[in-house]
Amino acid sequence: MFNVKQLMPAEYPLVNRFYKAQGYKGKARGNEIVFTLQQRQIVAALRIVPLAEQWLLRGVWVDSKLRRQGLGQALLEGITPLLTMSEYYCFAEQNVVPFYLKVGFIMLDSHTLPVPILQRFKTYQQRNAQLRPLMWQRPSSPDEHLDQPECQGNRI
Repeated sequence: MFNVKQLMPAEYPLVNRFYKAQGYKGKARGNEIVFTLQQRQIVAALRIVPLAEQWLLRGVWVDSKLRRQGLGQALLEGITPLLTMSEYYCFAEQNVVPFYLKVGFIMLDSHTLPVPILQRFKTYQQRNAQLRPLMWQRPSSPDEHLDQPECQGNRI
């Protein structure tokens, strides 16, 4: 049984050790929200970074020995009830885009990104031209109006 856990900043060294052991160069920082999937130890992690009024999902990583077992999906689905903002963005390499589409993200054209997200995307794209921008929208609750505008993206 795996448990989703939101880490407190004092626990960020734990996720940073996990990232380092897995060969991922990113590090959790104090302004981020960090979630992990654990079973005695961290088996998957992700970070959510605030950028102005938007949120960027980063560092989605699953233990290399446990990949393709649905742990990334379990982590993303496990945090869904904890996400309070309506939109979350991420930049994915082409080979993992199908994973994000499977869990409810939509692909976007970069020109539709909000300015803070677009600025970060352009910076990342200079290092990796194969990145694709995606967005996840929190599902509407029954109390929300059905006439909300649809997002500008292509469901694939």
